[in-house]
Amino acid sequence: MHHTHGLSFGPGGKLYLGDLDAGGPQQFDATTGAYLGALPLLPPPFLFGDLTFTPDGKLYATGDGNDGVIVDDGSTTSLLIPSGPGQSYCGILADSGFLYVANKSAGTVKKFTDSGVFVSDFITGFSAPYAFDMIPMVPEPDAGLLLLAGSAARELRRRRK
Repeated sequence: MHHTHGLSFGPGGKLYLGDLDAGGPQQFDATTGAYLGALPLLPPPFLFGDLTFTPDGKLYATGDGNDGVIVDDGSTTSLLIPSGPGQSYCGILADSGFLYVANKSAGTVKKFTDSGVFVSDFITGFSAPYAFDMIPMVPEPDAGLLLLAGSAARELRRRRK
């Protein structure tokens, strides 16, 4: 594996690591760490930025380099959110029926429904380009968003000094 992005627990007690070069996540046994093989989704050149799972087992992944956001329901993979001008997605977090997607080109976090409908720019004001990943927290899902906002603000202050 080389050039990996994203780390998420998923269905079946597996740990998934996004592999940008292979075009799909690598699967590991979450208890033993044993390698279980690749999960092929879309053929390269889809470039993974990050990945997350919803409680129903759907996988959502961002495509770094203007590839948009894909969804995989276990039998089909499809483009959910196409990328447009100035949209290079990196981090992603699924929470309570919404997707929070980091747009590293514009320095924002965009909020979508889990069916891909744009809701709002959730976090704005970062100097582009600014790449960041989403970090979910357990057991409080909203804590991950608070941690992201606080960490991003601290990093922005540090860079301005």
